[in-house]
Amino acid sequence: MTPAQFLAKWKDNPLSERAGSQAFFLDLCSMLGVEPPNDPDSYCFERGATRTGAGHGWADVWKRGHFGWENKGPDGDLSGALRQLMTYALALDNPPLLVVSNRAITQIHTHFTGTPSETYTIRLNHRPGEVPTRPHGARYHHGCRRSLRRRRAVHGRARP
Repeated sequence: MTPAQFLAKWKDNPLSERAGSQAFFLDLCSMLGVEPPNDPDSYCFERGATRTGAGHGWADVWKRGHFGWENKGPDGDLSGALRQLMTYALALDNPPLLVVSNRAITQIHTHFTGTPSETYTIRLNHRPGEVPTRPHGARYHHGCRRSLRRRRAVHGRARP
């Protein structure tokens, strides 16, 4: 799938969270040329998790050692989605990236041990060639490099 095809399909798509979230993620994987979820023990949709405090829930997408992902429907509350995902984080082996999306907006929250969290926002309606930004306007790629440098300084490596 090309970026143009992805945007044509998902920009202003009215499907509900339940109807659209897995198809959106599969199309995103196709566009990026990466494997889709395929292993219930390391990379899957609907990963069951015990919530911090009490109860049980499901992370919409989970990849061990990489990320937890919570989807919401169009115009869904991303702050609430992040709070929800954070209640699962410990049960999901504390992934270094917490991602929340309502398809129009995707936010990537860094969650590296010993470093402050940073948020990167990607909008489906961005202009061609525009670099995704953090809410306060810093360029995405500079912030990402800075986070990796901090992680290397603390842990001696970029990945867990």
